[in-house]
Amino acid sequence: MKKFSQWLDKKKTDQRFKKAGAGRTLADADTKPRPTPPASVAAPVRAQSRERPREGNSAAAAAALARFEKKKEETAMVTPRVFSGGANAGSVSLDEDLARLQMQKNAMHKARMAREKAATADEAGPAAADSASEPKPVSNQRTAKLYFRCPDGVIVEESQVRHHLVRLLEDNFAAAEEPVMAAIELIYTACESEQQCTTCVNTLGKFIGNVRKDPAEPKYRKIRLSNEMVRNRVASVPGAVDLLRAVGFEDETIDGEPHLVLGDDAAALLAVGAEEVLAVLGAGEPATAEFSHNPQVVSVEQSAKSVALPESFYAHSKADVQTQAVLRVSEKNEELTLRTQEMRDKNIAAKKTYRFALIRVRFPDKRVVQATFRVTDTVGKVAEVVSECLTSPAEFTLHHPGAAPSSLDDHTRTLLDANLAPSSLLNISFRDAANAPVLRSDLPLLDA
Repeated sequence: MKKFSQWLDKKKTDQRFKKAGAGRTLADADTKPRPTPPASVAAPVRAQSRERPREGNSAAAAAALARFEKKKEETAMVTPRVFSGGANAGSVSLDEDLARLQMQKNAMHKARMAREKAATADEAGPAAADSASEPKPVSNQRTAKLYFRCPDGVIVEESQVRHHLVRLLEDNFAAAEEPVMAAIELIYTACESEQQCTTCVNTLGKFIGNVRKDPAEPKYRKIRLSNEMVRNRVASVPGAVDLLRAVGFEDETIDGEPHLVLGDDAAALLAVGAEEVLAVLGAGEPATAEFSHNPQVVSVEQSAKSVALPESFYAHSKADVQTQAVLRVSEKNEELTLRTQEMRDKNIAAKKTYRFALIRVRFPDKRVVQATFRVTDTVGKVAEVVSECLTSPAEFTLHHPGAAPSSLDDHTRTLLDANLAPSSLLNISFRDAANAPVLRSDLPLLDA
């Protein structure tokens, strides 16, 4: 009965709470229930109690907070200024501000340099300004040169050989005993390329061949020199027009334009000898110059400079490759049991990268003689050229600095085999040092 009374009291109490409404107490006088808040209004959520962080987690959080604060301070130090005002007011990014400042700095530097340059030019005058604009030569290096002796005995640089030969042939053409041969040699020498030479020779051959085929045809016996094809292929090559004159063509002006015209008698003669002329024309050869060792005395100042070798020291012609292959046949056979095929091929390929060798010979008085040789020349050829530079014959040996005097006693070895290419400095030792000859006084000095 007691339990039932307790249960009934609890039910009554619950009913009273429901009537009172939320947020009211049973002691309130006004027992009218308060309106229930709409569902859209969220009821306040009580903060749940959290566990105390562990000691390790607290240390990690403190370190992360410290890094964040440090990064924030560094960012504040480099943050650009903030500009305000205007419709597009706002802050300028760091990259844009730095770029703007760098542009201002460059502009100020250029303006300052321009003012200094103008002030220097005013003080030094116009002469100094002109000299300052000229490029200064490189003082610590010089380029080696190749020299050739032309048929008239003049020694010229490699780059001037063709020009000198053409001028020599043109000067001697009038006195040539065989003008056809002289004109053909001039054509082959004057052409700058093989293609130009082939085009010119084929065109001349066509002119002469047409006359041989039909000497009575008028159009084959008249050549208009102002024609673009004739001008480009024939008239522009020295010696080409001279060849046509040599076979019977004569100069004549027709309608105000220069022509080459072949008369009746000349056409008949050319028709007979055309085959021989064409054979000589097809087998023509250019004039050549002989390679010159051109020994020169090197001054003390020039001997201290480094020497740059031109491309011509390395480029190979077909004749050079064939000559080297023949010279190395016997040596290659001897090395079959000493080296592997790969090692031999690598060594041969390395030595074939040179055509010429620049040799300097230093005398006991510190004077130096320089000469250029082909890589196929022998050590004996070097000794021969050096001997020609002395005032009197004498016995001597050539050797590498620091090596034994007998290191180059084998005068039959080529400069390739003796590892003297592309350039080497040798010392000379006289057998009779007390009576050793000196260099000839007429030897040319090395040009600067």
